[in-house]
Amino acid sequence: MREWKSDVCAALSVVGAMAGAGLASGREVASFFSVMGGDAHWGIMAAALGIVGFSIGLMGVARCLNAGTLPELARAMLGPAAGNAAGALHWLCCMLTAAVMLSAGGELMHLALDVRGAYVAGCAGMLLISLWLGRDGRRGCWSGGLLFLGLLAFGVTMALDRRPVEVEPYLTRALCPGGGAPTAVLLGLTYAALNVSLCGAALVQRRECHPVHTGVMLGLLMGLLVATLHLAIAGQPPGLVVRTLPCVLLAARWGRAGYWVCILLMSLAVATTLAAMLRAMQWRADDRRGMAVGALLALGLQSAGMVPLVGRGYPILGALCALLLLLLLGAGIRLRVGSRAAQNGGGMRFFGRGD
Repeated sequence: MREWKSDVCAALSVVGAMAGAGLASGREVASFFSVMGGDAHWGIMAAALGIVGFSIGLMGVARCLNAGTLPELARAMLGPAAGNAAGALHWLCCMLTAAVMLSAGGELMHLALDVRGAYVAGCAGMLLISLWLGRDGRRGCWSGGLLFLGLLAFGVTMALDRRPVEVEPYLTRALCPGGGAPTAVLLGLTYAALNVSLCGAALVQRRECHPVHTGVMLGLLMGLLVATLHLAIAGQPPGLVVRTLPCVLLAARWGRAGYWVCILLMSLAVATTLAAMLRAMQWRADDRRGMAVGALLALGLQSAGMVPLVGRGYPILGALCALLLLLLLGAGIRLRVGSRAAQNGGGMRFFGRGD
């Protein structure tokens, strides 16, 4: 029973890392799934299965190679030079994500308290809260569970409220990229690869957990969240898909209460994701210098603003990190993980539970 609790805790912690401001605001759901219209369910299923498969593979390889962080895993799989380059790439992606989360924290505080200095106070407060959350794995578990339940209840309530949202009329055909189910599946797999690669450090660090149990639970939880929020967005006029914050517009139907619920949920999502990114920037499991350097750089970079960071930096680094994930999984197969684990003193089964 205790073993299952650790698997559930790990899955909830990674949900907290994956479900950032993009998911909580509905922007990611609209961009990857709702935009496909009637074929969105294929993308949601592909995303859930992709998260399961990628998570199991990444955790299993890390267990066999006795790697405690993603840079350590990259060096063990790809060699010192390529591994260091891959680790640096992942570190940059985590730092950029941290900058986006800090900027989002400042924007949320400015929305909540329209006073001078609210943005700076929001950035500083979000950093302190995230550092506190990241110091204890149990805090990550409880905050991830609270975020999951909050977003699930929020999505179900929005989906049941059939009152239309007033948005500009857009043609559905112009919104859908075309391609039907194959395109939806490709978008779903891309979503899974980007999220698992970005949150791979949180999975690698959970060496005491069973890869299959944790991966399956993570895929189910994320799939349920995405499906619930998609149903809420899909039941509205198609113009909602292209709006920046679909969930905020949906919650606006509830007046001031909905406004504050959105701010609180998005703030929690930002804090849990930022905590995971800070932990992921550790160069080694017992070395926090990478976290400190990354936090300082993220504080400086957040001044560029959330929209430019997401619009210009995310697509490039996100695609490169997804490529890194595929390289790591492919290298695990080519190098025959079992024999390589014995050479490195791992001695663990690929699908088993760590000591």
